[in-house]
Amino acid sequence: HWFKLLSLEDDGMATTNKRKLHSADFKAKVALEAVRGLMTINEVGQKLEEHPMMVRQWKKAFLENAGACLITSAVLSLPITATRMCSMARLGA
Repeated sequence: HWFKLLSLEDDGMATTNKRKLHSADFKAKVALEAVRGLMTINEVGQKLEEHPMMVRQWKKAFLENAGACLITSAVLSLPITATRMCSMARLGA
C-alpha cells in the first residue's frame, strides 16, 4: 500500500522510499557468498546490508542457472549477465 512507503523527514515533510536497484554483478556476488556456505544466509544479508529473503532468492536463481556456465560460448552465445556470473564463479570473486 502507498501509505507504507511514506516516511517523515526531519522537517516533518512526507517522502516516499525508493526501491533499491541492484546490478547483476552485485546479485552474483551476494549469491556466491551464500553458496560458499561460510556464513549463514542471515549473516550474508547483514554483511551486505540486504534482506535475507533477497539473498535466498538470488542464491536460488544463481544455482538454477549455474548449468549455463558449463556450456561453452562456441556452442551457445550467453547473455552478458550470465557470462559475468560465470566468470565471477570461476575467479572466486
